[in-house]
Amino acid sequence: MQFDCRAFIRVSKKPDMKRLLRDLFSQLHQKKQPLPTNCNELGISDINIRKHLQDKRYLIVIDDLWDASLWDIIKSAFPKGNRGSRIIITTQIEDVASTCCCDHSEHVFEMKPLDDDHSRKLFFSRLFGSESDCPEELKQVSKEIVDICGGLPLATINIASHLANQEREVSTDLLAYTRDALRSYLWSNSTSERTKQVLNLSYNNLPHYLKTCLLYLNMHPEGSIICKDDAVKQWVVEGFIAPRKGKEQGQDWMEKVAGIYFDELIKIHPTFIYQL
Repeated sequence: MQFDCRAFIRVSKKPDMKRLLRDLFSQLHQKKQPLPTNCNELGISDINIRKHLQDKRYLIVIDDLWDASLWDIIKSAFPKGNRGSRIIITTQIEDVASTCCCDHSEHVFEMKPLDDDHSRKLFFSRLFGSESDCPEELKQVSKEIVDICGGLPLATINIASHLANQEREVSTDLLAYTRDALRSYLWSNSTSERTKQVLNLSYNNLPHYLKTCLLYLNMHPEGSIICKDDAVKQWVVEGFIAPRKGKEQGQDWMEKVAGIYFDELIKIHPTFIYQL
């Protein structure tokens, strides 16, 4: 099915509705456009979104919705005639999903954990390239780690990324240590809580300099786009880049190091950035 326009917006727990609507407005127009000056979250009809979509087929993804009342605000921007359009809402709360679908349970799709085959493929592809590239002596303990992750994609890719970016070579001892740590750490049956525990475990194993940089990113609103250049400059100004004796220590050098730190965070734990 072809769509005339598309948009992906992340709502989060405490959304900035003006920013959210501005993002939706810009994506649908495929360029930056200023919102009308009289726009606010309760005056959404003042935005030109509905008029722009009136004769179009559109695909809208509304990610991470926590409160059905916010859907009541957002949906008023869309015209009643849908022309085969689709709006997809993701949420971790069953009642929110049901309410947004007007209690039509057939419209609610519950995500299931990955099966064993897909879980292993995700883990091995991130850590070794593929399961066939994994040394034979590491396969059994690797599969045990995958089993502990319980088919949760976020937990699986996070642990694999953590292992892939260790300074020391991946070994049986390292994998066994990770397996045992996960066994002692994952006590909750809740999917969201188990995922948080995996993220926390990975965070605790970060180098101290990356922990500091990562925590500083919390100053940005949840779901916002973080500009690498801005983050790098902020880290340098805050003194997060430690000088090294006998080495070049100018502004350009510090920004280069900060850029390496940023790339490390993305490579080691892309899920951390998403969770922010």
